Amino acid sequence: MGFKIFATETTAEFFEKKLGDVKVVHKISEPERKPNIADLLYEKKIDFIINIPNTSTLEKYVGMLYDEYQIRRKSLELGIPVLSTIELAESFVKTLEWLQKNETSKEPLGSYKDVN
Repeated sequence: MGFKIFATETTAEFFEKKLGDVKVVHKISEPERKPNIADLLYEKKIDFIINIPNTSTLEKYVGMLYDEYQIRRKSLELGIPVLSTIELAESFVKTLEWLQKNETSKEPLGSYKDVN
Protein backbone atom coordinates (compact mmCIF):
# COMPACT_ATOMS: atom_id res chain seq x y z
CA MET A 1 0.00 0.00 0.00
CA GLY A 2 3.01 2.27 -0.05
CA PHE A 3 3.60 2.71 3.68
CA LYS A 4 6.94 2.45 5.46
CA ILE A 5 6.52 -0.12 8.23
CA PHE A 6 8.55 -0.16 11.44
CA ALA A 7 8.31 -3.08 13.87
CA THR A 8 10.15 -4.57 16.82
CA GLU A 9 12.37 -7.54 16.04
CA THR A 10 9.92 -10.44 16.43
CA THR A 11 7.08 -8.55 14.77
CA ALA A 12 9.39 -7.49 11.94
CA GLU A 13 10.33 -11.13 11.27
CA PHE A 14 6.63 -12.02 11.04
CA PHE A 15 5.72 -9.13 8.74
CA GLU A 16 8.79 -9.45 6.53
CA LYS A 17 7.55 -12.87 5.40
CA LYS A 18 4.17 -11.37 4.47
CA LEU A 19 4.99 -7.82 3.38
CA GLY A 20 8.65 -7.72 2.45
CA ASP A 21 10.54 -4.61 3.54
CA VAL A 22 10.04 -3.92 7.26
CA LYS A 23 12.37 -1.63 9.25
CA VAL A 24 13.40 -2.95 12.68
CA VAL A 25 12.93 -0.53 15.57
CA HIS A 26 13.89 -1.30 19.17
CA LYS A 27 11.68 -1.15 22.24
CA ILE A 28 11.41 1.76 24.65
CA SER A 29 12.92 -0.47 27.34
CA GLU A 30 16.05 -0.77 25.15
CA PRO A 31 17.12 2.91 24.92
CA GLU A 32 20.73 2.04 24.12
CA ARG A 33 19.67 0.19 20.93
CA LYS A 34 19.03 2.32 17.85
CA PRO A 35 16.78 3.08 16.14
CA ASN A 36 14.52 3.20 19.17
CA ILE A 37 10.77 3.77 18.95
CA ALA A 38 10.94 6.61 21.51
CA ASP A 39 13.47 8.44 19.33
CA LEU A 40 11.30 7.99 16.23
CA LEU A 41 8.21 9.22 18.09
CA TYR A 42 9.94 12.37 19.34
CA GLU A 43 11.47 13.01 15.91
CA LYS A 44 7.94 12.81 14.40
CA LYS A 45 9.01 9.97 12.08
CA ILE A 46 6.00 7.84 13.00
CA ASP A 47 2.51 8.91 11.93
CA PHE A 48 0.46 5.98 13.17
CA ILE A 49 0.92 3.01 15.52
CA ILE A 50 -0.63 -0.43 15.58
CA ASN A 51 0.39 -1.89 18.94
CA ILE A 52 -1.24 -5.21 19.85
CA PRO A 53 0.04 -6.87 23.05
CA ASN A 54 0.87 -10.57 22.75
CA THR A 55 3.07 -12.72 24.98
CA SER A 56 3.27 -16.26 26.24
CA THR A 57 5.16 -15.95 29.53
CA LEU A 58 4.64 -13.95 32.73
CA GLU A 59 8.20 -12.60 32.67
CA LYS A 60 7.76 -11.25 29.16
CA TYR A 61 4.30 -9.96 30.08
CA VAL A 62 5.63 -7.70 32.85
CA GLY A 63 8.26 -6.18 30.56
CA MET A 64 5.79 -5.91 27.73
CA LEU A 65 3.31 -4.00 29.90
CA TYR A 66 5.93 -1.33 30.54
CA ASP A 67 6.75 -1.00 26.84
CA GLU A 68 3.09 -1.02 25.79
CA TYR A 69 2.19 1.65 28.34
CA GLN A 70 5.13 3.84 27.37
CA ILE A 71 4.36 3.58 23.64
CA ARG A 72 0.70 4.48 24.16
CA ARG A 73 1.56 7.25 26.64
CA LYS A 74 4.20 8.90 24.45
CA SER A 75 1.94 8.57 21.40
CA LEU A 76 -0.91 10.26 23.26
CA GLU A 77 1.39 13.08 24.40
CA LEU A 78 2.55 13.62 20.81
CA GLY A 79 -0.90 13.26 19.20
CA ILE A 80 -0.05 10.08 17.29
CA PRO A 81 -3.01 7.68 16.81
CA VAL A 82 -2.71 4.14 18.21
CA LEU A 83 -4.76 1.01 17.47
CA SER A 84 -4.41 -1.64 20.16
CA THR A 85 -6.63 -4.56 19.12
CA ILE A 86 -6.41 -6.95 16.20
CA GLU A 87 -10.02 -6.19 15.23
CA LEU A 88 -9.33 -2.46 14.91
CA ALA A 89 -6.12 -3.08 12.98
CA GLU A 90 -7.87 -5.42 10.51
CA SER A 91 -10.71 -2.96 10.01
CA PHE A 92 -8.24 -0.12 9.47
CA VAL A 93 -6.24 -2.07 6.87
CA LYS A 94 -9.44 -3.13 5.04
CA THR A 95 -10.54 0.51 4.96
CA LEU A 96 -7.19 1.60 3.51
CA GLU A 97 -7.49 -1.11 0.85
CA TRP A 98 -11.03 0.03 0.03
CA LEU A 99 -9.94 3.66 -0.23
CA GLN A 100 -7.30 2.71 -2.82
CA LYS A 101 -10.05 1.44 -5.15
CA ASN A 102 -13.00 3.67 -4.23
CA GLU A 103 -13.89 7.26 -3.52
CA THR A 104 -15.68 8.35 -0.41
CA SER A 105 -18.79 10.46 -0.56
CA LYS A 106 -17.91 14.06 0.00
CA GLU A 107 -21.23 15.05 1.46
CA PRO A 108 -21.20 16.29 5.05
CA LEU A 109 -23.16 14.15 7.48
CA GLY A 110 -25.71 16.92 7.98
CA SER A 111 -27.03 16.45 4.44
CA TYR A 112 -28.14 12.91 5.36
CA LYS A 113 -30.14 13.79 8.48
CA ASP A 114 -33.50 14.12 6.70
CA VAL A 115 -33.21 10.88 4.72
CA ASN A 116 -35.81 8.31 5.82
